[in-house]
Amino acid sequence: MGILNITPAERAGAHLLIQLYGPPRSGKTYTALRIARGMVGPRGAIGLLDTESGRARLYSDKVPGGFVVGELTPPYTPRRYLEAIEEFLRYGIDILVVDSFSHCWEGPGGVLEMADQAEEHGKTGLLKWLRPKRDYKKLVSFLLSTRLHMILCSRAKQPIVEAIVDGEKALVTQPSEPIQDKRLKYEMTIVVPMTLDGGYETDPSRLKVPGDLAHLFQGEQLDETTGARIAEWVKGGKPVDHALELLRRRAFDAAGRGSVVFSKWWNSTSVRGRRKSLRPDLDNLVSIARAADDEIARDREADAAARQKAVDAALLDDPFGKNPIRGNGSLDPRMAAATSGKNRQPAYEGAA
Repeated sequence: MGILNITPAERAGAHLLIQLYGPPRSGKTYTALRIARGMVGPRGAIGLLDTESGRARLYSDKVPGGFVVGELTPPYTPRRYLEAIEEFLRYGIDILVVDSFSHCWEGPGGVLEMADQAEEHGKTGLLKWLRPKRDYKKLVSFLLSTRLHMILCSRAKQPIVEAIVDGEKALVTQPSEPIQDKRLKYEMTIVVPMTLDGGYETDPSRLKVPGDLAHLFQGEQLDETTGARIAEWVKGGKPVDHALELLRRRAFDAAGRGSVVFSKWWNSTSVRGRRKSLRPDLDNLVSIARAADDEIARDREADAAARQKAVDAALLDDPFGKNPIRGNGSLDPRMAAATSGKNRQPAYEGAA
């Protein structure tokens, strides 16, 4: 079959990734919940992954039909985000709001802190980013491959750069950006920069939205009607098979850890009876496992190179090993005398 499942293109069945980002009091959470309600209808199940200390519960009586909430506490590693989303899939929801997605980037235990910890353990440069970025990419890949509508709420920052203004250097505040990997926005279907109290920017250079939906984002309030029209745009998709999505998630995770791990998982008792449902993905899973083998080999080579570099650096710092060397490079006679007995060759019986 190959690594691709090639079928006629249809909009029906596509899952959407929507991002709302902005400063505090921009209305991200409430707006996301209203859009979500419109997308899944009055009886659809909305889940909210909360990293904001339970603040989403304040809207429990403002969203028709309500929603379920799960609070994620530190550390906000990409892997814990992934596991939390899995729990919502097991629970059974039709759409998920993640508030906030920024924590897995710069929160306690997030990507930036993981890189800092790696540096403290001797990994520098690209090496310190190896594991954090890899885990983050796995999370993003999961968002893209899971057939579930999601709305990501992200915090925003305003970068300050040095620029020449009227012939003089000055600090200039740039437009706000979501706190995340800068490439993530390219994976989103819709990206809305929020301002205050539910308002948002409408500049086409800042707002990302499919052309067919552009008329919904002209400055009017984003609410249940907006969500319903977005849902109409992708109308016709099959309901989410949560059990299958969890199985696919585990399959891709096992494949991403290499052919040995994937083979063991594929032949496990719990999977054998469900292999048929994964047949459309099998060739792709095998390809992913082989690519993971190559990546694992490269990681091992990089780790070995890092260890050798540390050994070489230590040798340059102290080429005589543990010998007592003065600052000018000469041997300290007092320390040499103290250690001479340890270095002296033992005398043999009968020696002259």
